[in-house]
Amino acid sequence: MENRNALKILAVVVLLVVSNYISWNVGKSGGLEMSGSAGNVGLPAPGPIPGGVRGFGGTVENVSDSGFTLRLSAYDPFASQGPSLRNVTVNKETILERLIQKDNATIQKEQTAFMEKISAGGGSATGGENQSAPLTPPEPFTRERISLNDIKAGDMVLVSAGEDIATAKQFIATRVSLQPSVTLPGTTSSPAPAQPE
Repeated sequence: MENRNALKILAVVVLLVVSNYISWNVGKSGGLEMSGSAGNVGLPAPGPIPGGVRGFGGTVENVSDSGFTLRLSAYDPFASQGPSLRNVTVNKETILERLIQKDNATIQKEQTAFMEKISAGGGSATGGENQSAPLTPPEPFTRERISLNDIKAGDMVLVSAGEDIATAKQFIATRVSLQPSVTLPGTTSSPAPAQPE
């Protein structure tokens, strides 16, 4: 019995030594060496997103009768794939909406009801006919229909399209969601401090 335990301990020690040796060599060389290869093997470059990019967020630069110019957010990872300014066309099928932030009490109440529904075994999220549909958590905002006239230069919007728009300079929007304005603490002008007399 002692020989079996000693053999197990020896196997673990050998495994640890070998794994540390491999890890040290990989770290020292900057990657794995493949036999027969000329150098290190790196991670492959990311490929295209299946189905393409179908939405962007950004700031409205200007508005016309048929749409607006969108400046993509500098933080959008797909902005580098195409122009930073996109011409967004709005037609009669485009859904234009304003997102209105719900108050904290309403959000908490809806989230609690959602969690209770999950704990109770689920069911349809909307009470509809499709009982196999996954439960959808409550949104933190309500959606209000608007018109193109409600969108102004400087507004933050999310824009969706029915096609891949990763590199498109111009496209027709299927949905435009006007984001709630956010006032961050310390971003408004404060009165100048009183000067001693």
